[in-house]
Amino acid sequence: ALPRLRPEGGDKQLSEIVDELRTSKAAMLKRGTLREHSERTFRIVSERVVETFGDTLARDLTLAEVKSWLGELELAPRTIKNYLNCLSEIMRYAVDREYTAENVLDRLTHGDRKELCGNDGEKEPEILTPSEAERLLNAALEHPELDLLGAITLGLFCGLRTEELKKLKWADVRMNEGFVTVGSSVAKKRRIRNVSLCPTATKWLTCCQDRKEQLTRSNSFSDYHKRFTKLLKLAGFTEKFKDDEGKERERVIWKKNSMRHSFGTYHFALHGDSIKTSNELGHKQGDGVLFAHYRALATKKQAEAYFGIVPPANANKVVKFAS
Repeated sequence: ALPRLRPEGGDKQLSEIVDELRTSKAAMLKRGTLREHSERTFRIVSERVVETFGDTLARDLTLAEVKSWLGELELAPRTIKNYLNCLSEIMRYAVDREYTAENVLDRLTHGDRKELCGNDGEKEPEILTPSEAERLLNAALEHPELDLLGAITLGLFCGLRTEELKKLKWADVRMNEGFVTVGSSVAKKRRIRNVSLCPTATKWLTCCQDRKEQLTRSNSFSDYHKRFTKLLKLAGFTEKFKDDEGKERERVIWKKNSMRHSFGTYHFALHGDSIKTSNELGHKQGDGVLFAHYRALATKKQAEAYFGIVPPANANKVVKFAS
């Protein structure tokens, strides 16, 4: 009983442990070994954990308390899963620092997790049609001031993640050699890889006017998002709706991760090789993640249309005049 009642690391409240983790992650962010998105997400999600369990000692947290808390959250399954993952990370850290003898969340069964988090992973991924992808590319081509054509091209035809696109440099895009290098400072969880450049991607990349430094500028956390939202409006990814006062308004509609999901779907439909597609996407093992989260149904004909989207004949001569 002594290791449980008197942990070697001493008694620590969860709020104190979260502070330690935040300090550690801030240092990692400064050194460049942690993504800005990861650090920011932990800060936001851990705040909700602190609100509920901040005064609780790590050694006193019970599984019943955790299950009751998560069960009462009226949030989307994905969000609940994020809270559970955050609390799990906090408790693993507590075990490593010997603030508690065990991580009570290790006793959560598969059934417990399914009951708490639902089946959000079973939803079929949403993808773009070839015509929607073409609209997006043409809008990026016609508005070079947004500096997004390179990012859109590699998102659609290489399946790169948004955070990877924001960090990639033009030096990593080796058009003459036919691949893009996603290095350790760019890849998620440092899973470095070379991603093939299809001829269609190369054609669109040659239309980019400035290929010197970053693939796309990202001056702040929201900079890319603001420019991408503007591009979606220009490309017609909007819908009309009426607000609470009955006034007609317009909002952007976008399918989350749809560029990456589209690439995974159409690449597999075109080549019929799930392992090859998974490797291009940077998945760690096999094709399980591809079939669970990244692939919708598509025919080879649709895939050929998708990878057959080419720039207009005068694309390299497009000049954007000031309005």
